[in-house]
Amino acid sequence: MNARGGVHGEKVELISVDDRFDPKVTVQFARELTRQRGVLALFLNRGTPHAEALLPLLAEHKVPLVAPGTGAMVLHRPVNPWVFNVRATYQCEAAPAMMEGFAGAKVVVEGLRRAGLDFADLSIIDGSGRFRR
Repeated sequence: MNARGGVHGEKVELISVDDRFDPKVTVQFARELTRQRGVLALFLNRGTPHAEALLPLLAEHKVPLVAPGTGAMVLHRPVNPWVFNVRATYQCEAAPAMMEGFAGAKVVVEGLRRAGLDFADLSIIDGSGRFRR
């Protein structure tokens, strides 16, 4: 791309940083990149808490977050003009699997007085599988 003149005459530079999967560090790097480096967009971050922590900064600096690596509803609803999702919500990802998994299933229950169904809210689980507070 740069060999052909970049984008609108500007060379493209991909800056990669390691936030150690810590949302506070994510925000620190994002603030540094937007204020000091003048980046045009943030791209492919990982983790729901990290993306959620970036939301105020995106609006403040009018910088888009492109392709966050999460399907959490908080990045989809309400629609945020600074978040460009390319991943479906967890609910949309799971629905076809659930329909496929239960299609034609026959459930026989004997002697059961109560039953429960648990839906995990994956937006509150951090990358290690622990619940965030």
